[in-house]
Amino acid sequence: MYRYFHNGKELKDGDTVTAGDKGIVVYATADNDMGTDATNPAWIKSGRATACEYGIYPLTADDMREYGITRREVEGHWDKLYNRGNDCDACKSQYLCGRDGDATACKRADNGMECLFEEG
Repeated sequence: MYRYFHNGKELKDGDTVTAGDKGIVVYATADNDMGTDATNPAWIKSGRATACEYGIYPLTADDMREYGITRREVEGHWDKLYNRGNDCDACKSQYLCGRDGDATACKRADNGMECLFEEG
């Protein structure tokens, strides 16, 4: 399973992501992935179809690069990697620890403080 982020914040179904003057709306799929609407926009505008009626295209590597979207694999330890929907990997309070620097911890949690996401 993956979680998708833009500027350190987790993307949710229906969020709009912008890059310059361009934007895309991302949608959650049934298998917990994210993508863009596959329905013809002219059909939606005319009322012939609704958003996502004809499916969702998966986000491509080009989409992710162009719009600055990152994706992280998460399997059963969501609460350890992400707190309150924030991407802890992008937070300045996170630091490397463990014998070989192969684990992470949070300065704020270590000091008994609430999560306060600050990109850094």
